[in-house]
Amino acid sequence: MSLRANAGYPPGPDYDVEAVRESLGAIRAETLIVVGERDALTGASVAERFAAAIPRAEVAVLSGAGHFPWVDEPDAFRDTVEKFLVA
Repeated sequence: MSLRANAGYPPGPDYDVEAVRESLGAIRAETLIVVGERDALTGASVAERFAAAIPRAEVAVLSGAGHFPWVDEPDAFRDTVEKFLVA
Protein backbone atom coordinates (compact mmCIF):
# COMPACT_ATOMS: atom_id res chain seq x y z
CA MET A 1 0.00 0.00 0.00
CA SER A 2 1.38 3.40 -0.91
CA LEU A 3 0.69 6.23 1.46
CA ARG A 4 2.06 8.66 -1.13
CA ALA A 5 -0.68 7.72 -3.58
CA ASN A 6 -3.38 8.07 -0.94
CA ALA A 7 -1.94 11.47 -0.10
CA GLY A 8 -2.64 12.63 -3.65
CA TYR A 9 0.62 11.90 -5.45
CA PRO A 10 0.19 10.24 -8.85
CA PRO A 11 0.19 6.44 -8.54
CA GLY A 12 1.64 3.98 -11.02
CA PRO A 13 -0.54 2.68 -13.86
CA ASP A 14 -1.75 -0.43 -11.99
CA TYR A 15 -2.35 1.27 -8.67
CA ASP A 16 -5.90 1.31 -7.31
CA VAL A 17 -6.28 4.38 -5.08
CA GLU A 18 -9.78 3.37 -3.98
CA ALA A 19 -8.54 -0.07 -2.91
CA VAL A 20 -5.90 1.63 -0.76
CA ARG A 21 -8.50 3.87 0.88
CA GLU A 22 -10.67 0.83 1.57
CA SER A 23 -7.74 -1.05 3.08
CA LEU A 24 -7.07 1.89 5.42
CA GLY A 25 -10.64 1.49 6.60
CA ALA A 26 -9.81 -2.05 7.68
CA ILE A 27 -7.37 -0.80 10.33
CA ARG A 28 -9.02 -1.39 13.70
CA ALA A 29 -6.25 -0.30 16.07
CA GLU A 30 -6.29 3.11 17.64
CA THR A 31 -4.03 5.14 15.37
CA LEU A 32 -2.11 8.35 15.93
CA ILE A 33 -1.11 10.42 12.92
CA VAL A 34 1.53 13.00 13.80
CA VAL A 35 2.16 15.88 11.42
CA GLY A 36 4.16 19.09 11.63
CA GLU A 37 2.24 22.35 11.23
CA ARG A 38 4.88 23.54 8.73
CA ASP A 39 4.92 20.33 6.69
CA ALA A 40 4.89 21.64 3.13
CA LEU A 41 5.10 18.16 1.59
CA THR A 42 1.99 16.52 3.03
CA GLY A 43 0.67 18.64 5.87
CA ALA A 44 -2.35 18.58 8.12
CA SER A 45 -4.88 18.27 5.29
CA VAL A 46 -3.36 14.95 4.21
CA ALA A 47 -3.21 13.78 7.83
CA GLU A 48 -6.91 14.60 8.18
CA ARG A 49 -7.72 12.58 5.05
CA PHE A 50 -5.88 9.58 6.50
CA ALA A 51 -7.69 10.01 9.80
CA ALA A 52 -11.01 10.11 7.99
CA ALA A 53 -10.16 6.81 6.28
CA ILE A 54 -9.01 5.02 9.46
CA PRO A 55 -11.93 4.41 11.87
CA ARG A 56 -10.12 5.02 15.18
CA ALA A 57 -7.53 7.57 14.13
CA GLU A 58 -6.65 10.94 15.53
CA VAL A 59 -4.32 13.66 14.28
CA ALA A 60 -1.75 15.51 16.34
CA VAL A 61 -0.29 18.65 14.76
CA LEU A 62 3.06 19.69 16.24
CA SER A 63 3.73 23.43 16.34
CA GLY A 64 6.98 24.52 14.76
CA ALA A 65 7.63 21.17 13.08
CA GLY A 66 7.96 20.46 9.39
CA HIS A 67 7.86 17.16 7.46
CA PHE A 68 10.01 15.37 10.06
CA PRO A 69 8.41 16.29 13.39
CA TRP A 70 10.48 13.76 15.33
CA VAL A 71 13.59 15.65 14.17
CA ASP A 72 12.26 19.21 14.30
CA GLU A 73 10.49 18.92 17.66
CA PRO A 74 11.75 15.69 19.29
CA ASP A 75 10.49 16.49 22.80
CA ALA A 76 7.00 17.43 21.61
CA PHE A 77 6.92 14.37 19.35
CA ARG A 78 7.95 12.06 22.20
CA ASP A 79 5.44 13.62 24.59
CA THR A 80 2.63 13.36 22.04
CA VAL A 81 3.30 9.71 21.26
CA GLU A 82 3.80 8.83 24.91
CA LYS A 83 0.50 10.46 25.87
CA PHE A 84 -1.26 8.53 23.12
CA LEU A 85 0.26 5.23 24.21
CA VAL A 86 -0.66 5.55 27.88
CA ALA A 87 -4.22 6.75 27.23
